[in-house]
Amino acid sequence: MAQVINNLGSRSTVRPNGIRGANSSYIGEGLVTLFNRVHDWSERRRARNHLYQMPDYILHDIGVSRAEVESEYQKPFWQA
Repeated sequence: MAQVINNLGSRSTVRPNGIRGANSSYIGEGLVTLFNRVHDWSERRRARNHLYQMPDYILHDIGVSRAEVESEYQKPFWQA
């Protein structure tokens, strides 16, 4: 089930550009980490919604049961 969700969205890593100085670098890296985490959460929620809206015959074709989808859909967005 998790692999189905992971395959529905792809994530690209964002790197800070033009940041100078040690403190700025840490802040930039922290912001990039935060952005990537929020992006992951958004993609996870989108994928779960997409699966939830699929009809049963399509779920059967991809090898996922409605019960698995319901279980995955009920998870909070931050939980993988």
